[in-house]
Amino acid sequence: VEFLFLLLVGLLMVSLGALLSSVPPTNAICVSIAWMINLGYTLELVPLIVKVAAINRLMVAAQQMRRIELSLYSLYGAVVGIALLMIAMLITWTVTNPPQKSFDLTLTDTVSENGETIVERTHYCQSGNEVWEYLTVAWQVILLVVASILAFQTRKMR
Repeated sequence: VEFLFLLLVGLLMVSLGALLSSVPPTNAICVSIAWMINLGYTLELVPLIVKVAAINRLMVAAQQMRRIELSLYSLYGAVVGIALLMIAMLITWTVTNPPQKSFDLTLTDTVSENGETIVERTHYCQSGNEVWEYLTVAWQVILLVVASILAFQTRKMR
């Protein structure tokens, strides 16, 4: 039940990050979006990965007629440890090169009543160095690949 609660907290954080990305950005909102989405995906997928990996270990041990013990503390420790890694990365990103409000100007073909050309201004969040965005995407891909591999392994279990 506790792992399900962590998963739901992660989904809530991802949802809040998505909602925040729909409002006009400020520097604080940009940082909040990065934290909510990245930490949310971590809290959503890591408990699932840890639990499925533990079930796989139990099933493999049962097939080999071995007895193993799983400590709830070690399972939670894995979740907390991996979440702390993500928090450390987010702190480093926020301190060194935080996502900030940015904008693009686009010249349109529309002319106002006064004969002035309309310029559209689009706001978005951007970090000065794209490495951080690539790292977070790579992290999420790693989590999804590991979860997919575990799900594939689990499908054969009886």
